[in-house]
Amino acid sequence: MKKSILWCLTLLFTYQINAQSDQTLFGSSGIDFTGVWAGNTSNINESDGDYGVFHGGYVFLEFNKFLTVGYQSYGLIEDDLEMKFKGVHLGYAPQSYNVVHPVFNVCAGGGRFKSQLEDGYKDNVFAVQPSLGVEVNVVKWFR
Repeated sequence: MKKSILWCLTLLFTYQINAQSDQTLFGSSGIDFTGVWAGNTSNINESDGDYGVFHGGYVFLEFNKFLTVGYQSYGLIEDDLEMKFKGVHLGYAPQSYNVVHPVFNVCAGGGRFKSQLEDGYKDNVFAVQPSLGVEVNVVKWFR
């Protein structure tokens, strides 16, 4: 009999502990901040058989381990031209809990194109840069 009473009290106590979690009228938004990504990057560009390298950097905030929102900036300085652009980044990593999973990103923003030739041509540009990649979860804090 003592065991039955003790067992019932244990179950009741366990239920009460679980009931102590925050409960609100409208619930939580379900959006959790899960990390920060920052770094530098280089991209190769080809135009009329001439190759150039864009160098830049980025800062992203990660939410729920699958959504990234942030800022990117790139610049290209070659012998006869200069181009810079910066923009908003959005990224989505479906099934981010798997060891290997796809990543879809897009960066869109404005910039400036400038010719280094005698004419000194300048123009504003709008750039959209989509990307597709594969991400590997090595450990919890390193992907």
